[in-house]
Amino acid sequence: MAKDGRTEKATPKKRQDARKKGQVLRSKELSNLLNYGMLFIGVVFLSSYVVSVFFKIMVTMFEQIQVKATPMQIIKELTIEGAPLLIGAFSMYLIVTLVGYYLQVGFLFSPEAAKPNIKKLNPANYFKQVTDMKKSGFELVKNLVVFVIISAVVYNVYLNNAHKFQELLLLSWFESLQQFQGILNELLIKLGIVFTGLGIADYLFQKYQYEDGLKMKKEDIKDEMKNQMGNPEVRSRQKAQFREIMKKQVAKTVPDASVVIVNPTHYAVALRYKKKDGDKVPRVIAKGVDHLALYMKEVARENNIPIIQNIPLARKMHAEIDEGDYIPEDLYEVVGKIIAKLVRDNRIKIDK
Repeated sequence: MAKDGRTEKATPKKRQDARKKGQVLRSKELSNLLNYGMLFIGVVFLSSYVVSVFFKIMVTMFEQIQVKATPMQIIKELTIEGAPLLIGAFSMYLIVTLVGYYLQVGFLFSPEAAKPNIKKLNPANYFKQVTDMKKSGFELVKNLVVFVIISAVVYNVYLNNAHKFQELLLLSWFESLQQFQGILNELLIKLGIVFTGLGIADYLFQKYQYEDGLKMKKEDIKDEMKNQMGNPEVRSRQKAQFREIMKKQVAKTVPDASVVIVNPTHYAVALRYKKKDGDKVPRVIAKGVDHLALYMKEVARENNIPIIQNIPLARKMHAEIDEGDYIPEDLYEVVGKIIAKLVRDNRIKIDK
């Protein structure tokens, strides 16, 4: 049994309300994974550019010292040389951060979450969060586990390449740089595997916690449904959606009708009698009342479908025949006369 009797999954409305408050599913480790991916790309694919920039910075610094430039002049020249690298790194970090946020949360602006809340400034609430032993303890254990895993990976790479570190002092500057690049790539690949595992695990755990936090009591779901059903705006929106669905259906079926029987304003029934479609007797393909009936007449006029006024027939067919059913035998005569007259007047052809 869940805590406080909350055993049911959150309803769409509950999720929507939580999102409006800024309560969304986010994983810090998954964000770290994306940031690490940016670092990996930068080191592996842009290392030569980064090294060239550092060389330029070093050359510029020595040149400025030789000409006895002032500290401000040196800083200015170094800033000019290093600015493209710094701007590029900051831009990449900003883009990755925004992409990571969008992938996890989507586009979200929560005015409610941005509102000033005096309760957040209450020291009691702060100490309550700090002293939440369960949450704090879990975060501490998680951070320790992450630290141990990363340390183990770094130590493993060091053991695998201990002899190479000793050789660095004997190699030329360029050869040392190449060898160090290889060691760094190995470290980055192994750390990438670790961060991927941590990111997926943390995301799944955060998802579990998020879903668990949104769970509702059965009574809460019942109350929500009652409130929605009693809400005039919800009822009006549902009716509008239903009318729109029915209008789309009518727009597809009525153009295929042979005749539309009306009463004349409240009821409309579309009949189809086409031998090529296998109709042995007329079939009801659409029917509507009030607004839908008026729309059926409008569609019929647009498609040159005959509209026949017959009040008792329209009411009877609307009340007794479902869409898709053939007319009963007791209506053969009255409907047959209507169709026969339309055929004689060349308004319809039953063989088409």
